[in-house]
Amino acid sequence: RNCYIWWFQSVYVLTEHRRKGIFRLMYDTTRELAVQNGAGGLRLYVEVENSRAMKTYEAMGMNGDHYRLYEWLRG
Repeated sequence: RNCYIWWFQSVYVLTEHRRKGIFRLMYDTTRELAVQNGAGGLRLYVEVENSRAMKTYEAMGMNGDHYRLYEWLRG
């Protein structure tokens, strides 16, 4: 667990470009770069109601079993 973790931040693919492998390409490229640079893994967060995104991430071998995000946002 004592390693660098690379994060995806605010991933969004326009509706008309979904299901074309855009996120897959970004994920695979980032994962390859992370491995080459000694990172211990990749992380991202997803809104709890975004089941479509969760299915995409799970299909790539990611899982959401390790942590739960807690936050306070001003506003």
